[in-house]
Amino acid sequence: MTAILQGYEFPRSVPLEVEPVLRQAVQLQSAADVEAEVDRLAVRLTVALQDRDPVFINVAHGGAVLFGMLLRRLVFPLQTGFVHVSRYRDATSGGKLDWHAQSYPDLTGRTVVLVDDIL
Repeated sequence: MTAILQGYEFPRSVPLEVEPVLRQAVQLQSAADVEAEVDRLAVRLTVALQDRDPVFINVAHGGAVLFGMLLRRLVFPLQTGFVHVSRYRDATSGGKLDWHAQSYPDLTGRTVVLVDDIL
């Protein structure tokens, strides 16, 4: 596999210490493959949840990209919300959960789908 950002000129907003890590990044899936997988996920969610008035909750900030990609594809009634919680901070393994903020409708009796980047 080849690093995908060799020769790329980073904007000055990217910290200098981050550049070497980004330059070694390897693309595991193409953008088209990711879009196709999100399409498949949206179809499965639609079949399972279209009559259940679910609440989709974005686990910020990690789930934001997938959350946005999914919402564009879901064409049935649903509500949304978010939770901002951290666990890892500067570590690679988790500790206790720190709850920072949340906003979502009443979840009593509702089907809830949490959208995050780590399963």
